[in-house]
Amino acid sequence: MLGIICGLKSEAKIADRIPSALVACSVARPEQALVLARHIAAQRVDRLISFGLAAGLSEDLVAGDLVLAGSVMTAKDAWEADHDWNNKFLDRMLTAICVPVWGSQSIMQTEHHKEMV
Repeated sequence: MLGIICGLKSEAKIADRIPSALVACSVARPEQALVLARHIAAQRVDRLISFGLAAGLSEDLVAGDLVLAGSVMTAKDAWEADHDWNNKFLDRMLTAICVPVWGSQSIMQTEHHKEMV
């Protein structure tokens, strides 16, 4: 079973369409996301992912592009994704890309905002 944490209710509505997925929504509260992630992990899911819709800052991206996180960086930490799992997904979704992503508790509207963090 796949566990999915979403930040917004609209994202959770999309994730709810995935068969056999356990979906939870933190309502954009990072502390709630941690509680939900622990709860879902206790349900013995095979994978736990963070799912969301975002506006990429790269000029190479267009609306609808699918981006997988190869890693997630924040101001304090960095985490590597499961590369084998990402590669299996990329084999099926030929238009998806896998790149490092930035995780933040606030919206980063420009590249300048990311540089300031």
